[in-house]
Amino acid sequence: MHVLFCSYGNDSIALTQWAYERGLKDVVCLYSDTGWSASWWADRVAHGEALAHRYGFGTARTESEGMIALVKRKRGWPGAGGQGQFCTGELKVIPALEWLDANDPDKEATAMTGIRRSESKHRSDAPEHLDESERHGGRDL
Repeated sequence: MHVLFCSYGNDSIALTQWAYERGLKDVVCLYSDTGWSASWWADRVAHGEALAHRYGFGTARTESEGMIALVKRKRGWPGAGGQGQFCTGELKVIPALEWLDANDPDKEATAMTGIRRSESKHRSDAPEHLDESERHGGRDL
C-alpha cells in the first residue's frame, strides 16, 4: 500500500498526479482534518478526493480534537511563550499514526509526502527517501 499524505494543496495534488502517472497501485490519499481551515477549503478537499477516485485511488480522513480545543487545552497559541509548535504533532501526526497502525499494522506501507525543497530552509535538504521514518511509525517514506 502507498499512503499519500494529502492536504489537497498544490503539493499534494501534484504528488497524487505523480503517483498516478507512475502507475502506483493500492494507493490511499489520507487527509488530516484539523478543523482549522477556511470555509471554502472543504470544496478543495472534495475536489482533491474526487481526483483521487478518478485515478482509482482510495481516500481516508483523520480527525483530531481541533485547533481551538487544542489551544484551549494547552492554554496558549503554538509558539507563544516558548511552547513550541505542538499543533502539527497533535492535529496531524498522532491521528495519522493511529490511522496507519490500524490500517497497516505490519508496517508494510510506503508513506509519501509532497513537499518542495524550495519552500523553506528546513525543507531544503529533505531526503528523497527514508528507509524508516519516525514520523510515519518506522515505515518507508
